[in-house]
Amino acid sequence: MQQARQQARPNTPATISELERLERRMEHKWYDLAMAEQRGMPAHTLERMYDAYLRALDEYVRYTRRTGDAPQEKRLAS
Repeated sequence: MQQARQQARPNTPATISELERLERRMEHKWYDLAMAEQRGMPAHTLERMYDAYLRALDEYVRYTRRTGDAPQEKRLAS
C-alpha cells in the first residue's frame, strides 16, 4: 500500500517543498514555546503555544502519511 501511495504521488518539488515548509513551521512553534518557557511566560500562554505546536505536528504527520514522503533519516523530538 505504501508503494502504491508513492507511485500515486511521487516526490515532486511541490510536495517536497510543502513537507519542508510544514517541518519548519513545526520546528518554529517548538522553538517559540521553548523560548517563552525560558522567559517565564504564564502557564496559560505556554499551554496555548503547546497546542499550536501540536497542531503543526499533526499537520506535518498527516501530510507525510498522505503523500508517503516521511523522511526516513529524521526523527521528531519527543
